[in-house]
Amino acid sequence: MVEETAPRMSFQGLTVGASFIILAIAILIAWTSDDWWLLIPILLLEFGILGIGMGLMISATNRAKGYGLSDSTYILVWGCLLSLLGVAWFINSSFPNSAPLILALIFILLGGAILAISLTRMRRQRKSA
Repeated sequence: MVEETAPRMSFQGLTVGASFIILAIAILIAWTSDDWWLLIPILLLEFGILGIGMGLMISATNRAKGYGLSDSTYILVWGCLLSLLGVAWFINSSFPNSAPLILALIFILLGGAILAISLTRMRRQRKSA
C-alpha cells in the first residue's frame, strides 16, 4: 500500500507569499521615512534578495524534480541584478552625479555573469561529448 504524503509548498506559492510580505515591508519603510521614492529601490533590493534565495534553494534541493542548474543560475543572476540596481539607486541618491560609474559597474557585473554562465555550459557540453 502506497502512503501519500501532503504536497509541499511549491516555489510559485512561496514566491507569491514572499512578494506580498516584501511589498508590505517596502510600503512601511517608505511611509515611515516619508520618502515614497524609496519604494522603488527597496522593492528592487528585496526582490533581488528573494531571487538570490530562490536560486540557491532550487540549486540545492530540486535538481531531481526537474529543475536544473540553468534554472537556478538564471534566477540567481536576475536576483543579483535586481539587488545591484537597488543598491545602485541608493548610491546614486547619496552621491549625485555618479550614475555613469554605477551604470558601468552594472554592465561589467552583468557581462561577467553572462560569461560565467556561458563558460560553464561550454564545459558541460565538452564533457558530455
